[in-house]
Amino acid sequence: MDAEAHVMEHQGFWETLKERIGLPQWLTSLNISAHFVVQLCIFFVGGFLVGFLARRYIRSIIFICIVITITLIILHYFHIISIHSDKLKELFGMSSTDTFEELFSLGLAWMRTHIMFSIGALLGFIIGFRIG
Repeated sequence: MDAEAHVMEHQGFWETLKERIGLPQWLTSLNISAHFVVQLCIFFVGGFLVGFLARRYIRSIIFICIVITITLIILHYFHIISIHSDKLKELFGMSSTDTFEELFSLGLAWMRTHIMFSIGALLGFIIGFRIG
């Protein structure tokens, strides 16, 4: 009995906080798993990082994308390189007949299916963009 009291006395900060808030019971009552919460936090942090970096480096990113695009167009025009759009689509997991509209609708369908992750990423992006 004394050993149990000693172990309980040396609980970590997070375990004590979880017990005081009642987080495991709260999540169980809402039928939410810990795996779901971890995924939601990952999407939030990812959105936060993208928003923060977008605010800080948006001009540089846009400039670099424009320079690379213009360079590739010029090199393709003078037949120095050849760009195979079918191979690019295959690289990104799209079929050769997919269009931008189909890709956009697939993205929207994913967002509808995973609405909580989408909201978490959006909130993270907005907060990161405001802080950045």
